[in-house]
Amino acid sequence: FLGDGVDWRSRLEEARDDDRAEEFRSIYVEQVKRLGYSYHEVERISAAGHPLYMLMFFSRHSKGAKIWRGVSGTKPNGQRTFPFD
Repeated sequence: FLGDGVDWRSRLEEARDDDRAEEFRSIYVEQVKRLGYSYHEVERISAAGHPLYMLMFFSRHSKGAKIWRGVSGTKPNGQRTFPFD
């Protein structure tokens, strides 16, 4: 399900238990980039202080990433985020 060209099983087995989710995400991003999606953004979605999932946005053009950052900068409660990059 992760496509050709990556030995994902070995990478996940070699990763520490605490780092497996991050390694999985890294493998997924690498595979999507191979399809031509050069720009990506990640938003961690939490409820009551507990992480639920990660929302990932991919784009082939930098304008898509810029639009994503603009849209995702305001949270449902109206609070705006502060970019640290």
